[in-house]
Amino acid sequence: MSMIVLTTKLLEETRCLRCPGSKICLRCTGSYQKLTPITVNIQKTPNHPDKPKDKWYKTSQGRIAVLKLISIVAGIAYAFITYLQWGDLRANFKIDNRAWVMPFEYKKTTDFNKNVIGANMFYKNTGKTPALDLQVFVGWAAGESLIPKRDIPSDNSPKFALAPDGVGNSAPNIPPAVVKGVTIGNPGGFIFGTIWYKDVFGYAHWNQYCVGIGPHFDYFTACTIHNATSETDENQ
Repeated sequence: MSMIVLTTKLLEETRCLRCPGSKICLRCTGSYQKLTPITVNIQKTPNHPDKPKDKWYKTSQGRIAVLKLISIVAGIAYAFITYLQWGDLRANFKIDNRAWVMPFEYKKTTDFNKNVIGANMFYKNTGKTPALDLQVFVGWAAGESLIPKRDIPSDNSPKFALAPDGVGNSAPNIPPAVVKGVTIGNPGGFIFGTIWYKDVFGYAHWNQYCVGIGPHFDYFTACTIHNATSETDENQ
């Protein structure tokens, strides 16, 4: 748009002052100023002078950068989840294929003349792989208060392997007087002990057991103590 502005301009013009009734010029004046119009062009102001430019992530290059960042984060997350899943699969594989040795039956024992001489504890490897360095301790106690919290494996105790589904047995040393009392109907105290072994993956395990001897060795009752395992002990 255009706009007219008034400005001053110095003009050189001579004016003569004359005396009244005379044609003779007495003196002349110098310059004087005169207002003259000029035209000025004014540019129209935009309607939104404060409107910012597009943000960086709205540009094409910004969108590409955002997509690359998202893909990197997604890749890292996927790798982390895969690692956790692989660890779970590995742990489950070991648990599913390791040896598991535990008592499964108690029976009275007799000699060749069918005389009762005590009781036997039978144990079995229910796992899919052999149990290695297996040691068994079996003991007898007259009362629960006499049963130790932990058994200690003997350095002189033999170590052997037990195949999957393999069965073994151990007999406690029960005093003859107690055995005789059980055969006539008295309770016979407690059989307790621990089984130690390693699995094929190199991990050590142990399993405690304890039962009370019933009259005539006809039944055996589970104890309320000395029945922990390496797995339950680690979770406590």
